[in-house]
Amino acid sequence: MMLDWKPKRPDMLIDPFGIGKIVQDGLVFRQNFSIRSYEIGADQTASIETVMNHLQETALNHVGSAGLLVDGFGSTPEMCKKNLIWVVTRMQVVVDRYPTW
Repeated sequence: MMLDWKPKRPDMLIDPFGIGKIVQDGLVFRQNFSIRSYEIGADQTASIETVMNHLQETALNHVGSAGLLVDGFGSTPEMCKKNLIWVVTRMQVVVDRYPTW
């Protein structure tokens, strides 16, 4: 049985496998996530840790969709030859509104 995963309307963003897709003429990588009950606080909003975990997952899936993911750490083939991996040491995130459950 073939799985028909194509969108019914071209303007709809559908990501049936949770991998994400490149949109807006190749300028944006978009991935949808569900916020789970254990990722929220008493105010029913996601924590900064949850947001950062989803951003990291999206970044790796973006690299993978571009064909550069080699070992699961986001390393390119050339980086693997030199035993290198990506390491983010500092990040500044400004949150206007946290996702809610």
